[in-house]
Formats: sequence, structure tokens, C-alpha cells
Amino acid sequence: MFKKNKLLFNSVAAYTILIVILVIISGFVFKSYMFHYFQKEIGITSLGKLEIISGISELLNESVEKDALTLASDKSLNAISNVKTLYTGGNSIDEVYAVSRAIDILNNMKRNNHRIESIYVYLEDCDYVLSTDMSVHRTKEIMKNPWFCELITNPENHWSSGKKEGMTEKNVFSFVFNLRFMSDLHGWLVINIDENVICDLVNHSEYIQDGYILVADESGKVMSHMDKSVIGSNMGDAEYFQKIMGADESAGFFLQDMGGTKNLITYSKSPLYGWVYIGIFSMNTLMMNLNSVMFRISIVLFFLLAIGAGSVYIISSRQLHPLMMLINDIKKKGVFVSEKDNNDIKFVYNAFETLIRQVQNRAVNDRNDQINLYLRSLLLDDIPVRKDIGTLDETKMHLGIVISLDHYEIFSASCPPEEKVYLKKLILEIFSSAFSEKYKCVGCLLHYDIIVLILEAVDYTDLSMVKSTLKTTQQQLKATTGYSVSLGVGNAHEGFPGTRLSYQEALNALQYRLVYGWECIVYFETESKRNDIFYYQEDRVDIMLNQIRSLQRDKAEEELKEILDKMMAQNIKFDNMWLFLNQIFSAFLEFLVASNIGIQDMLSEQTALGSPFYGKKTIIEIQEWFIEIINRIIDTLQFHKASSTSPIEQMFNYINNNFNRDISIEMIAEHVGLSYSHVRKLFKEETGKNIIDYINSLRIEKAKTLLLETQLTVSEIADAVGYTGTQGFLRNFRKKVGLTPTEFRNIEKFDDDVDKK
Repeated sequence: MFKKNKLLFNSVAAYTILIVILVIISGFVFKSYMFHYFQKEIGITSLGKLEIISGISELLNESVEKDALTLASDKSLNAISNVKTLYTGGNSIDEVYAVSRAIDILNNMKRNNHRIESIYVYLEDCDYVLSTDMSVHRTKEIMKNPWFCELITNPENHWSSGKKEGMTEKNVFSFVFNLRFMSDLHGWLVINIDENVICDLVNHSEYIQDGYILVADESGKVMSHMDKSVIGSNMGDAEYFQKIMGADESAGFFLQDMGGTKNLITYSKSPLYGWVYIGIFSMNTLMMNLNSVMFRISIVLFFLLAIGAGSVYIISSRQLHPLMMLINDIKKKGVFVSEKDNNDIKFVYNAFETLIRQVQNRAVNDRNDQINLYLRSLLLDDIPVRKDIGTLDETKMHLGIVISLDHYEIFSASCPPEEKVYLKKLILEIFSSAFSEKYKCVGCLLHYDIIVLILEAVDYTDLSMVKSTLKTTQQQLKATTGYSVSLGVGNAHEGFPGTRLSYQEALNALQYRLVYGWECIVYFETESKRNDIFYYQEDRVDIMLNQIRSLQRDKAEEELKEILDKMMAQNIKFDNMWLFLNQIFSAFLEFLVASNIGIQDMLSEQTALGSPFYGKKTIIEIQEWFIEIINRIIDTLQFHKASSTSPIEQMFNYINNNFNRDISIEMIAEHVGLSYSHVRKLFKEETGKNIIDYINSLRIEKAKTLLLETQLTVSEIADAVGYTGTQGFLRNFRKKVGLTPTEFRNIEKFDDDVDKK
């Protein structure tokens, strides 16, 4: 059924494909949106919990400070301020009691606060240290422990973290308080909090799921972590830690790839002691949940898609029935049938579009033909003016603009006729549109490269606006199409004779593209003021010809450029410039005749036919053409003055000696001292063959010898005779011999064996 009804099939297929694409795109968008949404929600929630944990931790620190203040202000502890020694003997009962009482105070403080691991009291100039570990330590012995010595010798750090050495080995936070500012004692109070207490506090299960929180200082030193092996290490170089410390905000969150896993990093910078609380939460669970949801949604959408496709089929089969009858009727009548119209909708569209286009084109073409005929009669004066068309008002001022496509010869040679006509119509439409709002515009394609635009009701006061519009439109055309144009603009004149005069002025102005080059806009008003008299620099031309005769290539080129520059500096009219250039050309012809050099060999076919500057519109092109002639003449003179060995003999010697390597015509030309084109022309005249064919013939003959006399492979033989690739060798061998190298080797060997028998 679908084969008979392609329109129905295409409708259902298009619906299905469209919905599938929309579902896939929607799925990706939904997944991305949900991921970022949940990431944001988890980040905000985790950040809130992190700030709560940070606050709880700070309360713990405050409680330790309060305990330290309470302990320092206790009278029993202050009573040992006069007890300097315990290990030298001679202490009174009151001193011993005071020390014992102080130790009890310390132990009571530890018992009342289960988070405290140990308490130490170090007094200056005393030989003992009180603690909750061993009651009393000798000062000189306990100072041997690095952790304690570092705390006491660097008391400016209010807190520290490290591993105790000696009695017990635990990761602790050590809070150091100067008793001088808190009591009558001179020394330090050290309160140690077990790191596990801080770790359990910040990683409480009520707040943390699918991750963990660590505590570090501003330098990156890890002070609390679920993994005890990394405590004390420095993570300052970690990428996520540098992001945290580089952030201006005191709290925030971001995604970080860690070991191929997406993790959500939350952080809170505490102003207390410079601690940083960092939460690391894996996003794997979120991704798994999202994938599961997407899978379930996909199953539901698949069933909905199947139901929708069936519904579309039923509805479309009813609605498209009249259209299908129309299509079949058109096809039966054989109208607008094309082998490419396999799509029914496209078939119907093309049929109606063809009808509409035929009607529109007939009207447009009729009107365009009328306007072209009208302007030709008005501008060229070769047929009577069709006043019945009534395009222009004979009583108003008219301004003629001539538009010429730059490099037209190159464009014309590379484009089909339809494209050339289309581009010229497009150019006319663009310029007409630029002026249509203010002026009445009439235009036509007059000659092969000439487009004419006539503006009606142009006042002299409007010329500045016209110039600006022309420049802007010229630039826009180049930007949109890639093609450039040059423009000639006449003066504004009244009536139909004035229209024809303005057109002629625009044509004359356009000739000065010779001076200004491509993409110029030339105004007749300016160019009409040029000089009528000019000076032909015969002496400088003679100097240039003498330099050519003496083979001074560079000097001759420089002299030519100076001659042309001085011609341009005379500000003469176009006809005089053209006469000047023809006089230079005539001097070249006389030189060629006097030097016994064939004119046909030096000049192009168009020049030989009498058009010396054929297709050349600018002085730059003419200058380059003269330079090319100079180079050809000097190459020929050098050839005539060569050694007894002729260039053709030098070519044969070079080719015969080097055909088995990668050589080119440029290399041969450099060897014999002639130009590329001259070498090709000379070799063809002498041998009747081109150089490449001759080289290939030498290589094939050498290859045939190697095939019969050696056991080399085809690839090795190809390399030995100068081919850079086996494919090129095979192609040329078959072309010259009519057989492949393998077939040639086998046939020749078979013939030899037969002859021997």
C-alpha cells in the first residue's frame, strides 16, 4: 500500500522521524536541565549543612576557649604559681598539696568535657609540667617530644595540629593559651582535642550522605579527614583547593572531575583560625537515577510514538485522498512529468510553480523587453523612441550611470550564459533598489559588459547623496556576491537628448578605469578637465629598448614603469593616453623587426590580429603585458647569444641524463636559461612532441628493458625509471605498449622459450 501511495508513506515517515528527533533532543535537554537543577539543589542544601557544621565546630572551639578561661582563673591552679621545683626535693606540704589539687582540677575538666583528649600546664622557670596523662612530667624530658616543644616554642600560633609522640599516638588539635593574660601564672595552657571528635562532628550521618567533609587550613594542610593516612599532608596543589582559595566568596560549590568521577565540591571558609571546611560528594548516584528515569520515559514515549504514527496514517489516508486523485490525474495526462519528481508533494509543487512561473515570466519578460527596447532607442539613437511606453518624463533632468563588471573576460570564460545574464540582472536590481526610494530608475543590459541606469529628476544639489549611495552600493555588491564593478557617471541633463548625452558622458568617464583601476567610480565632470596636449617620451623609450638589447631585464622593467608613471602624471585625456601607449607598442614592433625577431612569436593572437591591448582595462594590466613582452624578447636574445650547443641539444642531454628521477619542465627551463613557455614552444617546434610525452617514452623503453633483463618487481622498476607512484607507471605503460608490465614480461619470455625450442 505504501508503494502505491508515496505521499501517505512520506507523511507518516516524516511525522515519525520528526517526533523521534524531537524526543531525542528533548531527552538530552531534559537530562541536562535536571542534572544542573539537582546539582544546584544538592549544592545549596549541602552548603547549608556545611555552614551548620562550620557553626557547630566553631561553637566547639568557643567552648574550649571558655574551658581554658575557667581553668586559668581557678584559684587552685593559681596556687602553684610559687612552686618552682618538684624534683630537687625540699617541698613543703602546702606546695605538694597545691600541685596535687591543680592536677585534680585538670582531670575534673577533662572528665566534664569528653571531647578533651588531654590538658597540659607548662610554667616558665619550673622543672615540671602538669598533665592529665601522667600528672607530672619533668620539663626537660617532655620538651624532647617534638609536638610539645613546637607548641611551646611557637606560642604565637593559637592552635596547632599534629601527632603526639610518646605516651599515646593520636591526631589531635592543640589549643595553646598564654596564662600570663588569663591568670597569675607565667606559662602556657595546652588543651588537646581528639581529631576523631572533629571528624565525627563534621561528618555526622544526619548531615552527610554520599560524601564526606574534610578540614584544612589556608595553606592546604589537612587537619581532619575520614582517611587518617592523609592527615598532616598538604593538598595545596589540588585543583579544587586552588579554586576554593581563589574564590572571592566565603562559601560556595562547583563541579569537579576527580579521577574520572564527577564530584560536587562545597566549601565554607571560617574566619576562626582560617579553617576551611570542604565537602566532597559523588554525583554518580544522581546520574544513575537520571538514566533510570530517562529509560522509563523513553519506553512510554515509544508506545506514544507508535500510537501517534497509527493515528497519522488513518487521518492522512482520509485527508490526502483527493490530493492523490489529483496527482494521478496529472500524471496520466503527462503534464509536468519529470524523472526526478519521485516525491508526490514535490511533484504537485513543481507543477503549480511551473504554471505560476510561466505566467509571471511572460509578464516580466514582456515588460523587460519593452524597457530594453525603449532605452536602446533612447540611448543609441538607432531606432525611433517608443514614447508609448512612457517610462521617462521628457521634461525632467536625467543622470546616466554606466556599470561595468570588472574582469569580465575571465568571468565570461568561466560562467555559463544563464549565470552571466542572472548576475548582470542582479547587479542592475541592486543599484536600482538603492535609488528607487528617492528617484525614478530605469535600467537595462545594453552590451555584453555594460549595464545602464538612468535616474530621473536629479538635481545638482543631490550629487553628493548620489555619490555616497553609489560607493555604498558598490561595496555591498562586492561583499554579497564576491564580484566588483566599476562605474562611470555623467552629468545631469534635461530631456531625451540630455539623457543620451549623459549616457555618452558616463561611457567616456568609465574609460578612465585605465587610470584608477578596478572597483573605481569615475565622474565625467572631473575627467572632462584633463589636458589635451601630451609629451611622448621618445628618448626614454629608446633608453628602455637599449636596455632590452643589452639584456638588462630589471632596468628595462623599471624604465617602463617610469615612462608610464610620467604619462599618468601629465593628466591627459583618455584618447591621448591610448595614443601614447600605441606609440610605445609601435616602438616595440620596430625593435622586433630590427632585431630579426618574429612578431608572431612575441605577441598573442589578438595582438597579431591588430588589437595590441585586447581585454586590458587598467594601466596595471597594460604594464604587466609590456613586461611580459620584454621578458620574451630578452629570453629570445639570450637564446641567440647562447654557446655553440643549442638549447634543444641542452634539453635532450639534460632529459637523457635525468629522466630516471623526478624532473619537471621548470627544472629543464632553469637548466637551459629560458622561460617555461619558451622551452615548451621550442621543444614542440623541434620534435613535434611535448616534453612530458618524450620523457614518458624514454622511461617506458627503459622499463621494458628492465622487465626482460631483471627480476625487479613492477614497483621497483617504476621507481628506477623515475615514477613517483606505481599507478602513474602502470597507466603510461599500458598507454604506450597496450599491455600491463606483467603481461609484457610474460609474453616476451614465452616467445623466447618458443624460439629456443
